Amino acid sequence: MIEGAYPSSPFLMTSTPELEISGLVAGALRVDRARLAAYPPEAQVPDIGALVRGKKGRGVRLSALAGRAGLDPRARFVNIASIDPAFAVSVPIGEVLEQGVVLYEVDGAPIAPEKGGPFRLVVCGHSDECVHVKGLARLEFAAASGRDTRPKDDAEHRALHERARAAAANSTAPNSTAPTSTAPNSTPHTHPRGSKD
Repeated sequence: MIEGAYPSSPFLMTSTPELEISGLVAGALRVDRARLAAYPPEAQVPDIGALVRGKKGRGVRLSALAGRAGLDPRARFVNIASIDPAFAVSVPIGEVLEQGVVLYEVDGAPIAPEKGGPFRLVVCGHSDECVHVKGLARLEFAAASGRDTRPKDDAEHRALHERARAAAANSTAPNSTAPTSTAPNSTPHTHPRGSKD
């Protein structure tokens, strides 16, 4: 097992968290918070709240990360992996490349795991909230679609969020008997890494 990795996760999580950018690129990257903060001003989004209501944090444009890695023109999809091995998203590159922002800090501090850190992907204007990925571990540029654990239709999606709301309500009720998890970055529903917050 990789040092610092979550026991159930194949993704790297060292003492200094890193985000991996790989796949159809000239050179794979591993970036930590300090490296992201060092990107030039034109690559930075100082306040994601100015672009996406209700979101908070500072980030780097996905297009800047792809450019630094040397994006191969054959890439047609971005396969997005969370630290939670149960959650993955695969989307056409055109839906996220120019609109995506990788958040790396809130109020000048690292994003706490319980707030979806250390990295989060926010895709400005995307209609599917599940594409906003908490606990972002890897962005893989690929020629074909990869693993995608999102609900497959609107009814399944609604049912998922209804279960999540019910689980959240049960876990915050006085004298709740709802089970609690001690797993890193766990959340009370089965679709933990897509986010509305």
